[in-house]
Amino acid sequence: MKKIYLLLTMLLVGVSSQASPAAQTNFGHSAYQDAFIFIERGVEFAIFPDGQFDFFFNPQGNFNRVSPHVNYSYNAGYNYGPFVQYDDYGAVIQIENVPVYYDYYGRIVQAGRVQIRYNAFGMVNRVGNLLVHYDPYHRYSHTSGFINNTNIRYVYRPWHDYYMRPHANFTVVYNQPYRLHYEPYRMKYNAYKKYYHKNHFNKGSFQKSYYKPGDRVTSYHRGRRTEEQKQTRMQNANSAKATVAVPQAKNDYRETQRTSVERERAAESTRTSRVKAPAVQQPEMRKSRTENRAVRSAERTRSNASVNAAPQRSVQTQNRTRRSATVNPSAEVQAPARSPESRSSRGRN
Repeated sequence: MKKIYLLLTMLLVGVSSQASPAAQTNFGHSAYQDAFIFIERGVEFAIFPDGQFDFFFNPQGNFNRVSPHVNYSYNAGYNYGPFVQYDDYGAVIQIENVPVYYDYYGRIVQAGRVQIRYNAFGMVNRVGNLLVHYDPYHRYSHTSGFINNTNIRYVYRPWHDYYMRPHANFTVVYNQPYRLHYEPYRMKYNAYKKYYHKNHFNKGSFQKSYYKPGDRVTSYHRGRRTEEQKQTRMQNANSAKATVAVPQAKNDYRETQRTSVERERAAESTRTSRVKAPAVQQPEMRKSRTENRAVRSAERTRSNASVNAAPQRSVQTQNRTRRSATVNPSAEVQAPARSPESRSSRGRN
């Protein structure tokens, strides 16, 4: 009996050690360590520091009733069928109705409403409102804050031990910006489910023809090439444009182009009107100012002339009076009255 008990205990210890090989290396049961795990509308994401991710989709949405010892990891090989949409590079772009967005290098930047940011060394430094801190050697140190209101703290689940990075042949993170001019098509879940069942069972596994990052692309089937650089999309998952069918996406793109052109034209017209208006009004202002200056200078000269002219006239009158006073006495002295005797004496001579 003792031997039987020993054999049973040895078997149980061996099975448990093989069932969770990543528990000691990847995840701590009390905090984020190797991956940042959160739930977004029925999808549990595990974001790794280099921008790769794994996920587990639960259509029921209740993770408390999930069997704990089943490997639901997508990268481990669990098949989610029509719930997952892919682009031309094999990247997961939508899980049911939860869109997934990537940057130019294939790193995940948004999962549903949760946005992911990276530091200058290419490591995750923010997941929602959760800040990730590293030591001077770029190793994980600690976190501060929380992701969002539904993911306030990390809750360990047994299947977290199975989350893993994708295999090297299936990774979409690359050291060159291969997605700079690429825009994938997303479809609504109901439309994609019909498309999946129609093509998957009739034409075999249609999801195996993917490009690898860095391959030379001849044509796209699940997306399109954009002439301008693709902007990293950070839109709300609740919006109607977050998940649209392929023709609807094309029409929306054309409408957005038209509206952007019209806005640019309106902005240019307002700018030209604002620039031209002062140029027309400036000469009038200058003219009015010069005229006012001329009038003021003329009034000043007139006033000065009137002030200067008044004392000159008074001086002239004084001089005249002085001259008249000096001339009359001399005339009376120099011109005495002639007597009749002098006249008679001259005539007699």
